[in-house]
Amino acid sequence: MTVTADPGFLAGQVLFFENQFYKPVSVVAGTSPNYVITLDRAFSGNSLDGGANIILNAYKVTPPDKAYQYNYVSQCSSRGICDTETGVCDCFKGYTNDNCDTQNILAL
Repeated sequence: MTVTADPGFLAGQVLFFENQFYKPVSVVAGTSPNYVITLDRAFSGNSLDGGANIILNAYKVTPPDKAYQYNYVSQCSSRGICDTETGVCDCFKGYTNDNCDTQNILAL
């Protein structure tokens, strides 16, 4: 994809273009004023008819700071203690599985 102004984003950031999300592999300044953006997969054409795109509106997606942090309502199903360094639950007696959601009656 070639754009005629500094796109304002870097390789690896998320890009929304023609109703699809892409991750640019590279953003290179080409012949002034053009910038050449290599996407992570081929662009199959505009969303209307699959043809070439004349009006180029690409948007940088900026997720909130905590978008990739996960908060659980009930860590380890409230039946164990989570080791925050490993992310593994240490289940209380009588409970098993990776999130302590399985009760083992034989252990009681």
